[in-house]
Amino acid sequence: MLIRRRHPRASRTLEERETRRVQGTSTNPAVEAPWRLWGVEENSVTLKFTAHAIRRMREWRLSDDDVLHILATGAVIEAYPSDAPFPSRLVLGWIQGRPLHVVAADNAGAQETVVITVYEPDPHLWDPTFRTRRQPQ
Repeated sequence: MLIRRRHPRASRTLEERETRRVQGTSTNPAVEAPWRLWGVEENSVTLKFTAHAIRRMREWRLSDDDVLHILATGAVIEAYPSDAPFPSRLVLGWIQGRPLHVVAADNAGAQETVVITVYEPDPHLWDPTFRTRRQPQ
């Protein structure tokens, strides 16, 4: 379910803030944002948030700009190409020295990315780099 409502830190609605210019690029294919592969004009992409993602963003005190920064500059640490309705990925990024994971699905046909969830990884479940899950003991 996608919702359009006021972001807790914004005066504009999420719908008004959906289309963003993606700044900052990387030459490392492991961190390339998929919209760069779509050939989107001026690297713009529609970014949508699920209700769950908005709740998590509020919980972790993150803005949609923070999430966009992670998607544009972070490292894809897991890919889920068979997810439905769109392939998704787990991205590791850093905001103010905090590691954060963003799960996002990419709808290439509509040139949009749907943010599914955002969370701070638990150090007990992830290795010290937050890139690899620890094996259950």
